[in-house]
Amino acid sequence: MAVTITALQLSQMVVGVTVQVYIYLKRKDPWCPTHYYNLRAAVIMYGSYMLLFAKFFYDAYLAPKKKPAAKKE
Repeated sequence: MAVTITALQLSQMVVGVTVQVYIYLKRKDPWCPTHYYNLRAAVIMYGSYMLLFAKFFYDAYLAPKKKPAAKKE
């Protein structure tokens, strides 16, 4: 169940970036600075979350598990 939730969160971030880029490309006024600033802020936010979720997903579910080192007594 946890892997499904993490995958859904990761896909949410991918969709967020995709939607923002699509809106930016379909804007009516190419000289409006608001679109550029909104896109930049949204891509930074969604992009950073996407990288964090991707790293977590890899570390938690895909990376080989490290065996704990033997204790020296």
